[in-house]
Amino acid sequence: MPFANQTIVNLNSVDDETIKFTLEDTDLSVANALRRVCIGEVPTFAFDSIQIQENSTVLHDEFLAQRVGLIPLTSDEVVDRLNYPWECSCNEYCNDCSVEFSLDVECEDEEQKAVTSRDLRTTQPSVLPATSRSQDEDEYAETDPILIVKIRRGQRLKLLCIARKGFSMDH
Repeated sequence: MPFANQTIVNLNSVDDETIKFTLEDTDLSVANALRRVCIGEVPTFAFDSIQIQENSTVLHDEFLAQRVGLIPLTSDEVVDRLNYPWECSCNEYCNDCSVEFSLDVECEDEEQKAVTSRDLRTTQPSVLPATSRSQDEDEYAETDPILIVKIRRGQRLKLLCIARKGFSMDH
């Protein structure tokens, strides 16, 4: 490593949620390792369990579970009061450590129907897929919901999803 002993770190700003710094004169692998450690230690709120109850779509269960599991969730008001799974006294899932989502969509028309992140229903109204927030809120001003699958007449998708607080390396 040509720059191993000469690394310069300048802190640009620090607050409760962010830190901005400049890393100079270091090997790219060291910068990437630092980036991965920072990303892995970020507290997140994501789907922990996805139970597919009915799937007559053209996609396999595992593929649908992967697509749903990648939908980002916003949980600004709820995440601070929820326990981490290892701090909770329940055996699996409860209201103190998780939020339940459901999806039940069936196509009854001749037209193809898009099943999106807006079709997810939750037990906590303040926990939503990031693209389902109101367009008036600047922080989450996404325009289109995330497509899960397209279905045709007679096809149905029914899911039960559990979201939990954790760290990005676990999710």
